[in-house]
Amino acid sequence: MALPFEVRQIPLHHRLAGEDSQFYFPLGPIAAFTPRRSCPTWVGMNAPLKAPLYNKDILRLAASIPHHQRLPDPQATVERRSPTCGSRVTADVKMADGRLADMGLDVKACALGQASAALMAAQAIGLTAQELADARDRLTAYLSGDSDDLDFWPGLAVLAPARGYPARHASIRLGFEAIAEAARMADA
Repeated sequence: MALPFEVRQIPLHHRLAGEDSQFYFPLGPIAAFTPRRSCPTWVGMNAPLKAPLYNKDILRLAASIPHHQRLPDPQATVERRSPTCGSRVTADVKMADGRLADMGLDVKACALGQASAALMAAQAIGLTAQELADARDRLTAYLSGDSDDLDFWPGLAVLAPARGYPARHASIRLGFEAIAEAARMADA
């Protein structure tokens, strides 16, 4: 049975020249594992990123996150971190009459995580904790392939190219998860 990766030696002079820098180890040649393209579970971990993944719309959203300042006196604060890439979103919220009245975000994430947080923040004010949790759950279902519906939240179609990149899903969900959980805590 073939393994889903190949083992190869990276000579020291290649590493010093910058090739395969992700496998750099200063004490001599190392074995690097490269996924085989024929492996059915290979999803392009080392493949070049396709142009649609980081397009102008994603970058524009990432640069214009609404409510991108922490609240001085929130009712609840939640931080979510992606174990895959280390992206982090902290959400501060205030609820009034069972609806999100104000929020503040601190987003330290890749462009996809920032864009997703921007989309969430742009529409979240005025929604209930349950509506925010439903949006979070529907985004998770879409990314995992359990649903094809993106109409539940305005603008999410811009993130559709990222569906084929499971390593990016955790970062994309961060804003939705942090805001929904903070709203639930403040509403309790």
